[in-house]
Amino acid sequence: MPARFQCVAFGPVWSWRLLGSNHRELARSASPFAGLDEATADALATAVLAVTAPIEVTLAPDGTWHWTLTADDVRRAASTTGYARRLECVRAVERFRSSAPAAEVSPTPLIHRRPFGQAAPLDRPLSPGRSRPRR
Repeated sequence: MPARFQCVAFGPVWSWRLLGSNHRELARSASPFAGLDEATADALATAVLAVTAPIEVTLAPDGTWHWTLTADDVRRAASTTGYARRLECVRAVERFRSSAPAAEVSPTPLIHRRPFGQAAPLDRPLSPGRSRPRR
C-alpha cells in the first residue's frame, strides 16, 4: 500500500498524519483544525510543500531530535517522534519528502470516541479471563 494521509478526530478537533507504506507514522499536522475538510485541505497543501519548504531539525531539551516543516511562517508538519541520533531524524525528513507528494488522503478518517488523553472508564466490565483493565 502506498503512503497516505489519514485525517484523525480527537473529539471536536481534527488533524492529519502521513502513514508510510508500512503503516508507520511519518509526520503529523503541526496544528489542530476545526473540521475534517480543513484537515484534508491542509494535508493536500502540505504534500505540495513537502518537496521545497524549509524543514528545521532541532535538538529538544530531552536530548532527542525533531523536525518541523514551516511555510509562510506557519508550522505545517512535524515529526511524530523524537530520534536518538540526528542522522535518524534527517533520514525521517527524507522519507517524508519522498512520500508526501504522491500520498492521497484516505477516504476513511480515524475517529477517537474519547477526547485525546482521556482514560477509559474503570467501571466497564472486564473481558472474560482478564483480571485487570487493558492499558
